[in-house]
Amino acid sequence: MSQRTISLLSGPALGLALDGPVRPKGGKPPDIRSYASKLMRVAKKAPEVVVKVSGSGKKPGQILAHMTYITRNGKLEAENERGEAVKGLAEVQEVFQEWGLDSSRASTRGRAQTVNVVLSMPEGTDPQAVLAASRGFAKEQFGDNHQYLLALHTDTRQPHVHLAVKAQGFDLTWLKRSKADLHDWRERFAQKMRDQGVEAEATPRRARGVIRKAKTQAMNHLAKEPKRSTVMKAKLDDAIREIDGQKPATDQPWDRAIVERQRKVQGIYEAIAKELRGGGDELSRDVGEQVAGFLAGLPPIETERTKLKRQLAAMMSLDRTAERTPAQERGKSSQGAPVDGSVKGKDARAR
Repeated sequence: MSQRTISLLSGPALGLALDGPVRPKGGKPPDIRSYASKLMRVAKKAPEVVVKVSGSGKKPGQILAHMTYITRNGKLEAENERGEAVKGLAEVQEVFQEWGLDSSRASTRGRAQTVNVVLSMPEGTDPQAVLAASRGFAKEQFGDNHQYLLALHTDTRQPHVHLAVKAQGFDLTWLKRSKADLHDWRERFAQKMRDQGVEAEATPRRARGVIRKAKTQAMNHLAKEPKRSTVMKAKLDDAIREIDGQKPATDQPWDRAIVERQRKVQGIYEAIAKELRGGGDELSRDVGEQVAGFLAGLPPIETERTKLKRQLAAMMSLDRTAERTPAQERGKSSQGAPVDGSVKGKDARAR
């Protein structure tokens, strides 16, 4: 992509589409070249990295149990912050002892002593690339000040690395994990994956045309059994009353804001695609076509509330159809003739 074409792209506009909901650490947004590279990866639908804090440990027993879990009771080889292999349950326990955790001290009582992080990639990614990227990420992000233990898991479709990090560093400061930190961790892990030759990105949902936040495993269970979730039951009841006309349909302010923001993002993509497709060099036109194709494949702008109403309306329509008896259905298809076989009108009088 030529320098002239890059300069035509609006940094603030690309930032609205590609940046996360929190400002990047340091207060400096990526330059226009970084945005252009990210845009090309988004258009090519590069796989998204997953970086999440899966929990924390406050008590020594919890922490040792987690270390034991991520090493599968010592059967999986792990690695510490010095790059040393940790093999077997005895060595796992040595690492635990080395961390010198004491939850009885007043200064640490009730505070998370460890932070548990999961670094994951989609199905089909080379597990060894995930391990190497995770190793580089952990060393760069935590190695100078925090002790940690990491282990690769390949027992699911998504290869992932579990990372247990001691929260208090060598300088006695505590590990931060704000939204800005998590955003920064995703960006760093995505770069480490690219260093391994795997195209990967760390974009917000809005950049991918996704509105609804992915449900946690617990929320998926609640959705399957709405009677156990008062929140889900309330959502279902409201949607049913609106569909049946018992309650006027109203758009919530936050739903309108989400839809408006997503329309802005798609508008930015449309403008970029148009600009690039009319570019003076072949690469710009190719990227423009990719962005246009990406746009065409985006799902409709639909909030969770809208989707729920649509699905419920379809289900209610099917239920009403199923409630009709076969005789009623035959009666409808016989141009109004009575379904009980009786004869009315002139024929009846003739008899």
